[in-house]
Amino acid sequence: MSTQYPEKNPFGREESAHVATSSGSCLKWLLGIGAAGLLLCGGGGVAFLVYVGAVSPDTSVYLGKQVPKPYVETARELGALEAAEQPKFFYSDGFLGIKEGFYLVTDSKVAIYSDDGRDPALTVIPFDQIASAEIERDESFIGDSYIMLETIDGEYQAFPVSSEQGRDVLFFKAIEGNITSVEAEETTEEILNSGE
Repeated sequence: MSTQYPEKNPFGREESAHVATSSGSCLKWLLGIGAAGLLLCGGGGVAFLVYVGAVSPDTSVYLGKQVPKPYVETARELGALEAAEQPKFFYSDGFLGIKEGFYLVTDSKVAIYSDDGRDPALTVIPFDQIASAEIERDESFIGDSYIMLETIDGEYQAFPVSSEQGRDVLFFKAIEGNITSVEAEETTEEILNSGE
């Protein structure tokens, strides 16, 4: 639709100018600009979520050979695993990577890595140094279970483990099964030595 409006040219004479008008053109531009803004913001949000999904560890406990190679390599670099050692169970509560926190069990030890400001960030506890272990289960989707270890020196270490798929129990039993034999050996030694 075209309407004629009188307009003055720079020389002061009135002329007729054709101006295209549409009752919704301004609204369309505003909607277009708003949609583009939402797309950019939404696209940025989607891109962020894709990034987080790509770099974040799984929210459940990894079993043995399911642990991604880069995670095993990082655990080795940080001193949590020896060269030929493989994790039996591995869990990370890191949001943007495992260096924020991970916990693993091998054939001989428990390794706790937490970059929450404590010194040292890595604690390695061989099974023969663990006096007892307890688990406080949280079966909700949101929370983690907690495993608490008491060392033979009387120190305590606690760390989170995801309860998804019941793998927190498997993680705990891998620890408990190894310290039970150590406690049994100590009890046998105490009994044998008490008769001296």
